[in-house]
Amino acid sequence: MKDNIEKIKVLQINASIKGFGGVSEIIFNIYKKIDKSKVQFDFLSPNKTTYELHREEIEKMDGNLYGLDINKNKLFNKILLFVRLKRFLKQKEYDIIHINSGSFFFNLEVAIVAKISGSKRIVIHSHNTLNQNEKLKRFLVKIFKPIMDYIATDFLACSKDAACDMFSRKTVENKVVILQNGIELEKFKYQEQIRNNIREQLDIEDKVVIGNVGRLVKQKNQEFLIETFKHINEKNPNTVLIIIGEGELESKLKEKAKELNLSKKIFFLGLKKNVNEFMQAMDIFVLPSLYEGFGIVGLEAQTAGLYTVVSSKVPYELSITPNIKYLDLELGPEKWADEILQINNINIDRELAYNEVSKTEYNIENTAEKLLYIYING
Repeated sequence: MKDNIEKIKVLQINASIKGFGGVSEIIFNIYKKIDKSKVQFDFLSPNKTTYELHREEIEKMDGNLYGLDINKNKLFNKILLFVRLKRFLKQKEYDIIHINSGSFFFNLEVAIVAKISGSKRIVIHSHNTLNQNEKLKRFLVKIFKPIMDYIATDFLACSKDAACDMFSRKTVENKVVILQNGIELEKFKYQEQIRNNIREQLDIEDKVVIGNVGRLVKQKNQEFLIETFKHINEKNPNTVLIIIGEGELESKLKEKAKELNLSKKIFFLGLKKNVNEFMQAMDIFVLPSLYEGFGIVGLEAQTAGLYTVVSSKVPYELSITPNIKYLDLELGPEKWADEILQINNINIDRELAYNEVSKTEYNIENTAEKLLYIYING
């Protein structure tokens, strides 16, 4: 590292206007751990800030939160984003613009605005893969990838799949850095007392608890999960489902639970700061996503000692402990239910699972240190 550097000012830009999610959590946790004598983060989102849940903590760390108040229709949003972001960047001075998204066209537009506004360092950080079923979008992405490669100065991704879907082959081979999605490992270490407290609060002490954490959006596929849980509960009525998160499909998913007469068996808990504690209360974690860049909640679940069932659309880098099973979504909800019910009979040493994850690179201290090195030496 270079010595005697001035503090680097970084603007973290997120795509999501749907609330605090996995990407927001990663960047927030990095800021908690990174050396703030060398780096200061500000956070910007198109609409209200996705970091509102942690505003007080961020401001105590000298970070600032900004939103551009963009909530119109999709086409007008793109025009507003261009105009308002350009104005914002002309008013503020940042050493690095760090763009965090799995959306190729959001990353491209923000990078173009940053370039036009005179930004010298533009980091594009791919946090997701593309939906394999959106063939037209994939075709357009392939055409525009060379522009992205030309505009950005630094290329990061949370997995090889996320890199390949965002950047050209040449950039993936020569320039991309895989930045592991580290977590605060200690928070997820299994504690029996926390498990008992949460289960008592929810009045589910004697239940088999299936869990899911994620934004309530199409990508996360909670509708499939609810259909799967219907079959699980038919075969084992002593089961409940916990879903943590918020999003645009919340009303639709609650209506689905009601239609299936499962309203008393499915707990929609909204956003929670203490997701780690609720994971202690779970027995099995299920992530049936249509696509993922990595699936950090699956890492958190494994760290908490949960057997984790994920779709085959989740990158295989998430297979960090033996306590994970990949299933094809085409098998359907009933087959998923059968597999999950079989897993319920497997005994897991939850402390041993934590120890296995602890031996890997997936801790937030490593991630923060690696990112700091990139900022200083890039």
